Amino acid sequence: RDLFAIDLRDELAAELASHGAGTIGAVSICVGVHLCGRLSPRAIDLFGQLDSLNCLVLAPCCLDGRFDALLKVKAKELQVDSYQLKVEQLCSLLVEHVDLVETFRDGSMRTAAGNASEGSAHAKNTFVIGSRRMRELEGAGSVATTPAKIAPAW
Repeated sequence: RDLFAIDLRDELAAELASHGAGTIGAVSICVGVHLCGRLSPRAIDLFGQLDSLNCLVLAPCCLDGRFDALLKVKAKELQVDSYQLKVEQLCSLLVEHVDLVETFRDGSMRTAAGNASEGSAHAKNTFVIGSRRMRELEGAGSVATTPAKIAPAW
């Protein structure tokens, strides 16, 4: 299925509704693995349009030269790792749609096992996790509305 299809949001909303997503007590999680280039921002966009989803877990894999060329230039100017900057960019997109954004990575997530330049501090795979409050807590009176926070893994 084309992730950029105009009718994809409506199709996903109908599929989620048919499984009870968005109802009290339902937990619906969207997982995107190996989402290169424009696919991670598109997943975030779709997640933002689908209120019945509680959580988005992304594992962006790499930068696409056609889409991320300017990001690579910016990373070089800032003297930071381009993948790290990509993850921060995705977190800033996701924070608009959730109550909490977290990232997770460790040495077991290395992209090239055995490469001396890659240890836990340089692992290139990161989970980007965005979560919304659970539906049963909505309107309960005891839940304060707070802006989303980003908990960096760097």
